Amino acid sequence: MRIIAVEEHVPIRFIDDHAEEIQGRLGFPNLFDSERMSEAVTPVMYAEPAFHRIPLMDENGVDIQVLSVGDMYTCISNELDADIAFDRARKANDYLYDTMQQYPDRLRGFGVLAMQDPARAVQELERCVKQLGFVGIMVHGATNFHYYDEPQFFPVWDKMEELAVPFYLHVANPQADQISMYEGHPIMLGNTWNWGVVAATHALRLVFSGLFDRFPRAQFILGHMGEGIPYVLGRLDDGYDCRRGLVKDKMKNPPSYYIKNNFYITTAGEYRPEAMKCAIEAIGADRILFANDYPHFSLEKSIAQIEACNLTQEQTELIYHKNAERLMGI
Repeated sequence: MRIIAVEEHVPIRFIDDHAEEIQGRLGFPNLFDSERMSEAVTPVMYAEPAFHRIPLMDENGVDIQVLSVGDMYTCISNELDADIAFDRARKANDYLYDTMQQYPDRLRGFGVLAMQDPARAVQELERCVKQLGFVGIMVHGATNFHYYDEPQFFPVWDKMEELAVPFYLHVANPQADQISMYEGHPIMLGNTWNWGVVAATHALRLVFSGLFDRFPRAQFILGHMGEGIPYVLGRLDDGYDCRRGLVKDKMKNPPSYYIKNNFYITTAGEYRPEAMKCAIEAIGADRILFANDYPHFSLEKSIAQIEACNLTQEQTELIYHKNAERLMGI
């Protein structure tokens, strides 16, 4: 069966070189396990595809990876200078394109945008899709803690609708002053809990702002089985019913409608079979994309997790490849 993996990062040295500067300014704690990084991740992070990526894909039957900039320190999103951020994003997209060209039948790409200047982001979005052939966009979190329901970003969503490509909202750290409830428990930060909370909250801002009544064809992607949102659709709709007057001029439908029509979720990272069952019942197998989160998660385990879910043939085909083909034109 054809397999397309859609959250497969390409760390770039000239982006990561600014990590210490960005992290120092934000004051967020360093969450990385240096031993794990040095032994399991760093040796393949900056490697050419032929060294590790393509052989691993071959070994596990993955036909296509959709590459994305591995901006785990948000050195683009959290850069204060818009000119610098735009330059980094453009160079990163060129680097990603060059990487794709080494194996054009096996590699596709998500471009990255510097959202500090929405007008230039629109220009770069058009270049990414029309010139570089990217199948969507991935941005790591908010941009200097400006969230994408804000009106200055509307031109980006207008162009996304026109180009009919999705926007992958990747996890990122919150502002440093938002982590006081985790004090004394740093284990709860990052992928353990905090990243998912931040990404889900950002996604729900888009929903409750009425963004999808303004841009009904816009398509967003959330990783990690939807950052918990499929599990709470009933609670979201109940909250909407309780306080509908707060959004009566913004939303024509309950929040679950927009989650089911304007979002896809991916299987990136760790999850249990019951999470897949919940996601399928909540939003449908036709809204779930296979992803690995290379190089941070085992591709072998990503495949094994799908197999453990006892999916039907139809569900498996949708998740492994048909949804990505439809959404991204692959």
